[in-house]
Amino acid sequence: MNCNEFNEKISLYIDNQLNDMQKKEFEQHLNSCDKCKNDYKQMVQILEFARDCEQEELPSNYKATLREKLEECQRNNVKKKRINWKKYSAIAAGLLVIVTSVSLLSSSDMKQYDEAENKSSYEYGTMDSNANQAADEAPKSIAPNTKKFEISPNSVATNDSIQEKYGLEKRRKVIENANLSLEVDNFDKTTSDIVIYVEKSGGFIESSNEQIRTTSRGKTKYGDMVIRIPSDQFRHTLTYIKTLGQINGSESATNDITGSYMDVDSEVKNLKIQEERLREVLKKAEKVEDILKIEDELKRIRTEINQKIGRLKNWDDLVDLSTIYINIEQRQYSDEYIKPENDNMWSKAKRGFVQNINKIIVALQNIIIVVISNLPTIIVIMILILIIYLIYKKFRK
Repeated sequence: MNCNEFNEKISLYIDNQLNDMQKKEFEQHLNSCDKCKNDYKQMVQILEFARDCEQEELPSNYKATLREKLEECQRNNVKKKRINWKKYSAIAAGLLVIVTSVSLLSSSDMKQYDEAENKSSYEYGTMDSNANQAADEAPKSIAPNTKKFEISPNSVATNDSIQEKYGLEKRRKVIENANLSLEVDNFDKTTSDIVIYVEKSGGFIESSNEQIRTTSRGKTKYGDMVIRIPSDQFRHTLTYIKTLGQINGSESATNDITGSYMDVDSEVKNLKIQEERLREVLKKAEKVEDILKIEDELKRIRTEINQKIGRLKNWDDLVDLSTIYINIEQRQYSDEYIKPENDNMWSKAKRGFVQNINKIIVALQNIIIVVISNLPTIIVIMILILIIYLIYKKFRK
């Protein structure tokens, strides 16, 4: 038996609750360990002192007093656990500000995203979505008795062979267009800035016009511009133009013509091969009738080649230089009617007052719109806060 076991069994030994074997082990350790012997003597002295003490009776109102003290402690605990509404109100206000800010930012981004999604195509001319079928093959024979002049169908290259032989360009052919409606403070300065930026970017102004509109508030300028910009500067140019004023409308479109371009390019190469074969046949032809037929076929093939090459050049131009249509209108302020002929201190103060009132009204309208539109989110957040508080309260108990 060790000292710890001895200390645990002191009370049992004194109360005579140990069996014979346990008593024997207890007594052996008691006789061999001085420290435990002193502990045992102290325990015996304490018990003897407690027996000699007189017992005092409890006060008559002990139970009532104890109950009152317990109830008072319980009331104090309830007061401590009351909800700190100031703290939670501050948290809720902070969350409301965060949600409002995020909603304003996301609504602005979504507006630009929707404008980009609802795009329409603005192109210079109508382009075929699919290339025309290849021209009819040249006659297999010029005349029944001239079989030596036949042109084999195998001599006409397929798309794959043309691509392998001539190394058809694999870069995708994408035509990009955009249409912007811009409201600005200074029409002349805006158009000048656009011209400078476009020229620095390697583009040019294809067309522009300027007109003056007369209203009850005075004269204002408006006009249109069509700019051609290198395709790699298309997005940067759009972003720059949008910073020059207020965007009232924005549309953009992309048209991938890679498949059609490859088809037409292959057709051109096939037609050139046919043209070359026919020229060889023409050199060997002897009959006038055969010569005339071959020359007519050559003329038809050359015309078709020129048409298809013109289409490819037009596509290359549209791919290399993107097109942006811009409608620009100079802004007319709603408070211009208060401007007198002789502008003085009081008129300036009045105009500033009107402008500030208008800004406050617009700001309040925006706040009400944001709060109402985000009301479901706010309710969900408040419910989550309540659930978190109840869980916290439960675990704290």
